[in-house]
Amino acid sequence: MRRLIITLLTGLLLLSAYKATQSTASLDEIEQPQRGIYIPKDLDDCFVQLKKLLKPADIEKMRVGTEGEMIHYHFSLGLWMRNNWGLWGGSRLAKWFNAQGINHPDDMSGIVLCSFWRHLNSKPIKLDEQVKYYKEYWKNVLEDEKREKERAKHAIQQVGKMMMGASLMPNQAPIVKMPQRKNPGLQARYLAAYRGGVLLTIRKDAENNFSTPGYFLELERKRIHPITIPEIEEVHFSVVVGNVAYFSGNNGTTPIIIALDRDSRSSLTLPPEKSVPQLGSDGVDVIAVYRDSIYVFKEKRWLEIYRSEIPLPKSGPPPRKIGNRVLFRDEGQGESQKRLWWLELTGKSRLISLDQDVGVVGPSGPRWENSFSYCTTPGGDIWATLGEGHTKKSLIKRSANGKYEIAIINNSVHFDKSLWGKEGRDDGLSVSAVAISNDATLLAAGDHGLYRIEGKRITQILVFENTTQQILINDGKNVHHWSWNPSDILELSQDNYIISGAFGGIYLIERDTTGAYSMLSLDESIGEPIAF
Repeated sequence: MRRLIITLLTGLLLLSAYKATQSTASLDEIEQPQRGIYIPKDLDDCFVQLKKLLKPADIEKMRVGTEGEMIHYHFSLGLWMRNNWGLWGGSRLAKWFNAQGINHPDDMSGIVLCSFWRHLNSKPIKLDEQVKYYKEYWKNVLEDEKREKERAKHAIQQVGKMMMGASLMPNQAPIVKMPQRKNPGLQARYLAAYRGGVLLTIRKDAENNFSTPGYFLELERKRIHPITIPEIEEVHFSVVVGNVAYFSGNNGTTPIIIALDRDSRSSLTLPPEKSVPQLGSDGVDVIAVYRDSIYVFKEKRWLEIYRSEIPLPKSGPPPRKIGNRVLFRDEGQGESQKRLWWLELTGKSRLISLDQDVGVVGPSGPRWENSFSYCTTPGGDIWATLGEGHTKKSLIKRSANGKYEIAIINNSVHFDKSLWGKEGRDDGLSVSAVAISNDATLLAAGDHGLYRIEGKRITQILVFENTTQQILINDGKNVHHWSWNPSDILELSQDNYIISGAFGGIYLIERDTTGAYSMLSLDESIGEPIAF
């Protein structure tokens, strides 16, 4: 962790590379590595050589700065010392540090930088204290590594017991080719049948300040349109419950919620809160989620079902209340670590993430902090896809009683006793989206295809091709390497689907009268706004 912090700090403040000469040199003139450079014999000799090497202006800049600011030189002057003073190669200076109990070149250069500042400011060097710090650090690292090895060993045993024994059925599925994209497209977070078409929510803005306003897909024209609501100046969130669509937003600073069914509209009296709520569903009624409270709209009034000081996650997909749980899937950081959470409403309220609850996640794997997609069954089971965009994926089931079963781990139905998945062992099941189909079976999608899951049987319905593409960006000056990670599936009818991706891409998959499948990109050209 300490090295990660150093990397992040110094990466932002990376100085120019250094150029070693026999005369004094400016910090932005030194390159590395160089031959024939004098290597100091001990710490005091380092001070002598640095005063010869550096220009007086740079030495003065160091002196008037703080000791903590010397960390900024870790990847500049520190890197030069590590390379040119042989700290990686067992030089006499490295051996001197070894005799003090310091063995890592990063630690050696760190001590030199810290001590040089103290020398310039006539402060006590306190070498013993510095050495003790690094020894304690490595002692803790070794203890952490030992604990992690034991955890990983136990996790392998647990994962083996959690495998449900799913099978990928032999099947010659039809092939459908993804059209070549022109841009990454819209980031859909929700798909729902509505008014003979599809209501979608699209994520806008940054992870911690995003909104998911509604868009409408006209199936007849195969065209996506932004939705405008006359009563709402700016729509923030949308959801469909039954045959009714709900939209929350504001007029100026005034929050508002509008409910629209096919023939009528109404403005709902707001809960006694001051902000715009995120909208979700319990399957029957709409719910309003605020940062520290939740309401459900029953019998034309809002009932408070939760209030606490625990801040609730802001969910990309609309929050779902299933029994005594409310589920959230946050937007993570930089399109990763999209955690699946649930709030327990019974007893003492608790906020739990799946990666914590499953009990096997850790630094050595599996890395299940990211969940692109999840769905819930009528019985209260949760199915979730796990794994980052660039890693192998897993599909896990959490039963209503809290028992976990794994259908897919690291793209395979077989566990090879490797928490990361061994190279070459891959069934191609890179599943990142999961949903309940119209016949109550499970649908799953990944960059290789679409699957149906019935019990423990996984059958591939479609094979996808051309899902990894190069997209021209910045007026064609650069290339964006785009790999599709499906995150939402909506079955329109048998053999007809809408599938959207976590990083963008919304597709209509259809089967024509000849039996051939087509895949149409819907989100690269958006229609005019539609007023609902």
